[in-house]
Amino acid sequence: MADEMSEREIEYLLLLLLITSKKKRLSHLHIQKEMFLLRDATKALQPLFHFIKHFRGPFSKDIKEALSYPMYLDRHWIYKSSNDKLTGGYLELTKEGETEGKKLIKKILEKKNDKLNHIIAAMNLLHDLYDNLTPEELLYIIYKSPKYKDYTEKSIVYKDIIKSDAKLSLKQKFFKYIDKELL
Repeated sequence: MADEMSEREIEYLLLLLLITSKKKRLSHLHIQKEMFLLRDATKALQPLFHFIKHFRGPFSKDIKEALSYPMYLDRHWIYKSSNDKLTGGYLELTKEGETEGKKLIKKILEKKNDKLNHIIAAMNLLHDLYDNLTPEELLYIIYKSPKYKDYTEKSIVYKDIIKSDAKLSLKQKFFKYIDKELL
């Protein structure tokens, strides 16, 4: 488990991830994978998170524990179970979480902290890219990236994801986006 300072930082980063999402609700899978991609793109976060090869790709025990048993932000999000085999359920901000999250964003913007502003911008970009993807589509992108090939090693869903319609649905979403945004 992360040390006390790291755990606090992890919980606040998770709150930022949830408050910056337009949905205010993300699956465990999306949270794990978006934080993995964020950590990979942000040097300041690399020492904070450790990801292992897991049953559904990159996985952080610290994130799982912070989401399940928050020490600092208890009652800021609630868990909603799901019957599907991929998501691991959903986390949704509570009113208290929304209020605290908005205060946190305001505080960061007022302080003009470049590092945190860049993290928020990266989170917004991640949400734009990945929040509307199905779990299969998100895993397909990670699994097909040569950079993350090692994370398929212990996956129990890799073969199903690669054989799924995720590639086709991603293409359709991409072309629909191009039509909508560029034409």
